[in-house]
Amino acid sequence: MLYISCGEARIGSHGLIEVLKAIEETGSLRAAATRLGINYRRLWARIRRAERLLGKQLVAGDKRGSRLTDEAKKIITAYEEALGRLREAGLLQGVETSVDCKE
Repeated sequence: MLYISCGEARIGSHGLIEVLKAIEETGSLRAAATRLGINYRRLWARIRRAERLLGKQLVAGDKRGSRLTDEAKKIITAYEEALGRLREAGLLQGVETSVDCKE
C-alpha cells in the first residue's frame, strides 16, 4: 500500500485519493459519497482530517458545488506518479510518499 505522509503524520492512502477523484468527477461531496458508497459525514471527515494535518485546503465549495484546490490536484498527481514508479519496479507494499505540508 502506498501512503501519503506529511512529516510523521500519515495523511491517507488510496481511500483519500478515491475521495478526491470522486469529488473532482462529480463536483459534489454528496454525489462523491454516493458514488463511493460511503456516508457523506465519513467522506467529509476524511477531507477535514487531511486538511488539518496538511494545514492546507483540499476542497472548496460554493452554491454550484465542490471543486478540488490546486493542493489536492498536486497530491493526486504525486500519488499517481509514485504509484506508477512502484508498479514499474514491482514494489507496492507499505511505501509512503511525502507531500508538501505546513512544516
